[in-house]
Amino acid sequence: MQVSIIAPSSLLLSFAALFFIFLWYRIDSDSRGFRRSPLLSVAVVGVTILALPYYLIRTRGIRQGTLATLAMILVAVGYSAMGYLGQWVARALRI
Repeated sequence: MQVSIIAPSSLLLSFAALFFIFLWYRIDSDSRGFRRSPLLSVAVVGVTILALPYYLIRTRGIRQGTLATLAMILVAVGYSAMGYLGQWVARALRI
């Protein structure tokens, strides 16, 4: 039986990613004069995949918000792909 344990580096990188997402959200909302609600601020960290599209569409309008959301999704897919590629390379080098 194999037990899967989250690597400390993965946990650290996840918290760093959330920190930088929230930092961007604060800077962007301040520059746009958007009043942040406590609920949206928590949602940006807790359910980023839902909260950021809402924020982007609210602050940029439907067209620009949708384009920004698509860019966010592409970044997330690229981030995941790089993680899988890194795991694949690490496993290949161990053999």
